[in-house]
Amino acid sequence: MILAVRTADLTALGVDVRWEVSRGGALFPHLYSPLPRSAVAAVYPAAEMAQIVS
Repeated sequence: MILAVRTADLTALGVDVRWEVSRGGALFPHLYSPLPRSAVAAVYPAAEMAQIVS
């Protein structure tokens, strides 16, 4: 099993995405429905993403 990070086209998700305020005050999206494959823009192995972020 490989842990993956998916990026999604938020416009394709419509009203199922709600922007909520984090404890630090930044807005972030929450998805309140299953993520349809058609909305997935890219998939990255989590290990690869950890190298990019750090």
